[in-house]
Amino acid sequence: MPVIAIALGLLLSFLSFIFRKLDSRNKQMIKNVEEALMYLESRFDVEDDGGNPHPVKIFTYEKAQTDRIKEIRSVWPWKNHFSYSKCIDSVFAIFGILGVLAAIYAAKVFFTGG
Repeated sequence: MPVIAIALGLLLSFLSFIFRKLDSRNKQMIKNVEEALMYLESRFDVEDDGGNPHPVKIFTYEKAQTDRIKEIRSVWPWKNHFSYSKCIDSVFAIFGILGVLAAIYAAKVFFTGG
C-alpha cells in the first residue's frame, strides 16, 4: 500500500519537525534559566578554586568543565564532545530525512509500478 507509506513517511517528517521546534523552545528556556542561575551564583561569597569556579557554583562549574571538554578535538568524530542538543538535533534530522526518502520511494513505486 504505497499511498499509506507516502502518508506515513510525510507524517514522520512532519512530527520530526514539530518535535524539533518544541525542543528549540525548551532549549531556549533552559538556557535562560542557566544564565539566571549563573548570575545568582556569581553573587555567592565563595572563592573560586585555583582559577576554576568553585564546585558549589554548579552551573558556572559545569559550563567551565564543558568548555574545557569542547576544546579537545579528535580526528575521530565519536571522541569529540556531543552536546545533548546536538544529539537530539541529529535524531530529528535523521528521522525527518528518512520520512521524506520513504515518501519519495513509496511515490515512485505507486506512480511507476515498481
